[in-house]
Amino acid sequence: MCLEYGLRSRYCRSFTLPSCSFARLERLVRRQEGRVAEPARSTRRRIRHANWIPAVTVEWGRTDLLDVSSSWRPGQELSADEDLGMRSFWKIRASWDLRRLIFDDREFTLEREVRARQKLLQNRLDRTRRLYYQWLNEVLEFRQAPTLKRLLVCEELEAALDAQTAGAFSRMLPRGS
Repeated sequence: MCLEYGLRSRYCRSFTLPSCSFARLERLVRRQEGRVAEPARSTRRRIRHANWIPAVTVEWGRTDLLDVSSSWRPGQELSADEDLGMRSFWKIRASWDLRRLIFDDREFTLEREVRARQKLLQNRLDRTRRLYYQWLNEVLEFRQAPTLKRLLVCEELEAALDAQTAGAFSRMLPRGS
């Protein structure tokens, strides 16, 4: 059939089906997804550590001072002395929000994102599982009764599995003899 249509496909030659089960594909998908999910762990740790950093406020000011002092001693007249001066000051405050040390509001957002990623991973694993067993079924049916339609379906399912596993699925398959 392949010679008749001039097709070059691994399914036109006899080849052994991969000895791997879906578990290997699942590990590949999880490993690929894990590369994306790693920042969530470090972000959670940074949020926790950031709460220990205080909020620092700094104030600087200057005041003019007028010091009037009076003195009197017996036998002398009343004398008044005026001192004019300036005084500069700095105020530095460090404050912590103790509520955030226990639980930070930003952790809700992070947890929501982590749950969304887990749901996407589960959906992706379900899709990969369905595609894998659909591919296996089509290959077995193609071997029993080869048709052009089944050949194209096998190729299409292999391409879809390659997209789900970043090309690892086709590398797992033997070339054929």
